[in-house]
Amino acid sequence: ALEQDAMFHAEKELSVLVGNSDYMQELRESIQRIARTESTVLITGESGTGKELVARTIHNLGTRADKPFVPVDCSSLVENLLESELFGHVKGAFSGATESREGRFQMADRGTLFLDEISNINLNIQAKLLRVIQEQEIPRVGKSVTEKVDVRLLAATNRDIRKEIDAGRFREDLFYRISVIPLDIKPLREHKTDIPSLAQHYLDVYRSKYRGKVRVFSEEAKKSLISYRWPGNIRELKNTIERLCVLCDREIVAPSDIFFYGQCDVTQAPSIDASSGRMTLIDVEKEHILKALQHFHFQINKTALFLGIDRKTLRIKMRNYGIGPDAP
Repeated sequence: ALEQDAMFHAEKELSVLVGNSDYMQELRESIQRIARTESTVLITGESGTGKELVARTIHNLGTRADKPFVPVDCSSLVENLLESELFGHVKGAFSGATESREGRFQMADRGTLFLDEISNINLNIQAKLLRVIQEQEIPRVGKSVTEKVDVRLLAATNRDIRKEIDAGRFREDLFYRISVIPLDIKPLREHKTDIPSLAQHYLDVYRSKYRGKVRVFSEEAKKSLISYRWPGNIRELKNTIERLCVLCDREIVAPSDIFFYGQCDVTQAPSIDASSGRMTLIDVEKEHILKALQHFHFQINKTALFLGIDRKTLRIKMRNYGIGPDAP
């Protein structure tokens, strides 16, 4: 019974990794094997390939699943505060340290720490991180005595670490410490057979969230999705399908309903006006903004947030395009 329960739990956790290609099946099997160990893992792959999702799945299938999973985006942390963020500090350790604070290592004690974009850490912190991994002791800033922690470390990067080592930006000894088990995530363009499954998965998710009309993709729409190179990988696909669920007002998705950002010559082109035989980028933008405004009932804040622009920019575009609540 326990074995069956464990198998059900594993299947549930791995189900978030959508796709039926040989590559995805191999990836799920690798994650299951890796999760049973306590080894440090270095996950590599382009931006948007789902490295954090893989790290969370490894944690959830491991022996520390009931303990904290603490993700750290190393690229978003201020360099001069990185040491404090990772290792914590005591009150008065530096200017502005008005109280003692735990670092991410202390927060992840007995659990898993995920260092995303680890190649952004400077050489000084790399040296301290190497010692932490070796000794499992944390040098809290402003405190002379180190603290013991029990952390499983997972790391990820979208850079070529070998090139970073050759350029003198990453310590070779730290590389060998964090890459006990290397796991490379392929870009979406290298397992295109999974695109229809992924697209339908996100279509179901966002259709429910936004109560949209869309249900399925037409065969032409699937071909359009597969032909696109997806430079932003799964993250870009997810955003594209969310945008589609908000703006599409029919059940079956046609190629003209799909709007790719950063379109290239191998992608499906925007829909063409049959009367004029052409459709400019200005036409595409105007139509996109109008559909978003109509969906959000001309609420400027929500529309601007969805479009990824500020309210002032949206108002200027509306004025330039002659868009208003009474526009046809």
